[in-house]
Amino acid sequence: MKYSLLFIFTMLFCSSFLTAQSGDNLFTNDAVHEIRITFEEPEFWTILTNNYQIGQTGGSGSTIEYLMGSVEIDGETVDSIGIRQKGFSSYFSSNEFKKSLKLDFNEFVPGKRYDGLRKVNLNNGVGDPALQRDFLCFDMIREAGGIAPRVAYAKVYLNDEYWGVYVMIEQVDRAFLDNNFANGKGNLFKNVSWSELEYLGTNVDLYKEIFELKTNEDIDDWDRFIEFMDLLNNGSVSEFETEIQDYFNVDLYLRTLAVDVMSDNWDSYIEHGRNWYMYQDSSTNAFHWIPWDYNLTMGGDFSSGEGPNPPFDTLCPFEVDFLFGFDSLTVSFTDETDSLGTAWLWTFGDDSTSTAQNPIHNFSAADLFEVCLTVSIPFGDSLCEKTICKTVDLFLDPNDCLTVQNGSSPYNASDPIFLQVIAQDAFCCENDWDGFCQQQYDAIESGNTGGGPGPGGGGPQIMNFPLMMNGTNKILISKLLNVPHFRERYLNIACEMLENNFTLDRLSPIIDYNTDLVQAAVYEDPNYIFGASYFGYDANNELGDELVSIPPLKFFIAERIGNLENDLAATGHDCDLQFAQIAWHDLVINEFMASNAENGGIADPAGSYADWIEIYNNTDEVVDLGSLFLSDNPDSLTKWKFDLGTFLDPDDYLIVWADKDLEEEGIHADFKLSKSGEQLYLLHEDGTFIDSLSYGEQETNIASARIPNGTGNFVMQDQTFNGHNETPNATIAQELDGDIRIFPNPAEGVFFVDLSRVEVFGEKMMVLRNYLGQLVKIVENAGTDLVTVQMENVGTGFFTVEIVFEDGSSVVRKILVK
Repeated sequence: MKYSLLFIFTMLFCSSFLTAQSGDNLFTNDAVHEIRITFEEPEFWTILTNNYQIGQTGGSGSTIEYLMGSVEIDGETVDSIGIRQKGFSSYFSSNEFKKSLKLDFNEFVPGKRYDGLRKVNLNNGVGDPALQRDFLCFDMIREAGGIAPRVAYAKVYLNDEYWGVYVMIEQVDRAFLDNNFANGKGNLFKNVSWSELEYLGTNVDLYKEIFELKTNEDIDDWDRFIEFMDLLNNGSVSEFETEIQDYFNVDLYLRTLAVDVMSDNWDSYIEHGRNWYMYQDSSTNAFHWIPWDYNLTMGGDFSSGEGPNPPFDTLCPFEVDFLFGFDSLTVSFTDETDSLGTAWLWTFGDDSTSTAQNPIHNFSAADLFEVCLTVSIPFGDSLCEKTICKTVDLFLDPNDCLTVQNGSSPYNASDPIFLQVIAQDAFCCENDWDGFCQQQYDAIESGNTGGGPGPGGGGPQIMNFPLMMNGTNKILISKLLNVPHFRERYLNIACEMLENNFTLDRLSPIIDYNTDLVQAAVYEDPNYIFGASYFGYDANNELGDELVSIPPLKFFIAERIGNLENDLAATGHDCDLQFAQIAWHDLVINEFMASNAENGGIADPAGSYADWIEIYNNTDEVVDLGSLFLSDNPDSLTKWKFDLGTFLDPDDYLIVWADKDLEEEGIHADFKLSKSGEQLYLLHEDGTFIDSLSYGEQETNIASARIPNGTGNFVMQDQTFNGHNETPNATIAQELDGDIRIFPNPAEGVFFVDLSRVEVFGEKMMVLRNYLGQLVKIVENAGTDLVTVQMENVGTGFFTVEIVFEDGSSVVRKILVK
């Protein structure tokens, strides 16, 4: 069993506390919030709708005009704020009134805030009947150690009319950056179109068609972003592996990638190349991935309707649809019996053509007209008929499509599936290529016309993205997973998620809690996008015989876990080795200097005299520190992380400069050491300690070093920087190391320490610690040759046995107790 960092904080530091952030009062989930928006204009909805339709360009929403109003949030009023409709795919896939909204407290009065926030998003829940997919996925990302917006729920009233329950999403802006990064003053880029992160040359204008700079717009600095794209696309394998972490927070992205894959986040970079931000930290110039828009995860799609009640009536159990091509119409026919139509009637405007069981009808017509298809099927003594009509311009010139000309479509004008999509949905030609256009494209490509994004149609759709994303055309993913230690790190993240994060044990209580929280508000919602039965179906796992494309949440999670476990097994990756490989004191903080001055101190590669920490490898194997953390703060144990691929050879040393100069040559942590004393920690991200220590007042240019090297207690002495902490004479531990034997290993309930070949050097004490580095047992030695150590009430797992001699030196052995 592994323990969360919260559990460890509680055990070790009962007085710890967290710093308050902007939005802490609003983004709580102990109740559904109440938001009452008041407009002076009685026709406010018409104005909001007109503002949206006039201002929506390129999917960014940046030119949509706000309407002034006042808002009361949980009883607190803020006047003169801006309100507008928002969204793109979610906008056009919703009903007339349940549009997503954005509140901007700062729009008309500069500097105005609510709970420290400038903006708040109110999402309508398209594709998400239970209104939980954003909540669950952002929660999983944060649980995995990533960075994601916060989510809560709100009942929204417009001019005192209950408009419905909304999913409240934290805005990614300067306040968000200040909350989540040590330096929030850098450049924030938003992906507003379709992108595989390809290199477009040095012309900034080409990038501005795909990305929008949301901060520091007056400076308009794209140089580092273009350099990043160049390295990503054009760097050699060795250049990419060596330099990518200078440009990009790889570990942060791998955590988000794992959530995207596990949640089948098809409307994201992994499939459609959209819905993310990247933040360029001004202190390091490195980019950090910030995810966005998860309502279409976990099987969510744009279909709605009345819910999971069987879509086929009892008399006529079939449905019919047809797809437009440029010279034909093709029938999509779903039949629960094996009967086929005996009479199909095509109607083109005023002209009719009768055919018999013909799935394709060729035509030579022009202009805009209505096409209807009627299918008649006998069932016993009854004749069942289904009719569907569509209006379409069959002869759009694809080269004239705005989506081709402005590049919002990822496909060219000659793509045959693109031609079918714009033929059946002119919006995808004349406006912008949105998520619904892409869903239609995917449905045609996969042969699925049943409403879901995945193959097959007719029933819950689970896309089952492969864990390793083999063959992906997304350059960032393919390049990262081609680097062995990045791939190893990604698989370890997947292991941890499948054990402690993406599990029914963890997520089911969250789903149940949120369901109880919003259920009453949903059933009262006059504009809820789905039929009322859909909410209970999705939230409560009421899966029956319904052919509904969106799977219930718990059903999806259970099915997906099985597929992912098979994926992991196919890679041959051993999850059990993830944290067992580096145990207590395999690596140690071997020496440090908390007051390093020029006269007699040690200079870093830039010539500065910074605090430093020396790490020593006690093992006989090369160790990868890439998933480990250093910290000087018990309230933030994952304060600073080693880059992936940071290796340390056996019996070797590594220097970390504690100076916050992250952009300089060498390894630099983002904290400084206190000369007056504090704590230092070296640990795994799950909270397993590898080394920890407390120190007191330090002297300038005097180091604290372990004597003997790698195992002893700390002694203040002249520095032995990046080398062995020399002692005048060999220690007892050095003399006796090879004479000590522990058996059996693995042990069950009891093990023995054989000291028969060890001469008695005063008192000897044995200290046992678990894999967290916690003291679990002390065994005094009364001079016997064979020491028995009982473990019945101690537990199982990996332990270290440290034999401490009278001079302070020690011998450390590992043992596995089953």
